[in-house]
Amino acid sequence: MKTSLATVFRKAPAVRSRNVGDEAVVVHQAAGEVFVLNHIASRVLELADGKTAVDAMIETLLTEYEVSREVLER
Repeated sequence: MKTSLATVFRKAPAVRSRNVGDEAVVVHQAAGEVFVLNHIASRVLELADGKTAVDAMIETLLTEYEVSREVLER
């Protein structure tokens, strides 16, 4: 899959997540996988709502974190 700034991400239906403080626990039950996301990855997961393009996600993250656009685009 080729990703661009116009790409829109959403969680797969089989993936469940829950915020715990500023982190998140993600469970992919069918694959038997559990992931713990730090606060930044947790925020990215929140923004992956099936409506927001990557470019808009970057704009939001630029206002919330001290990071350059180039780093976020990578």
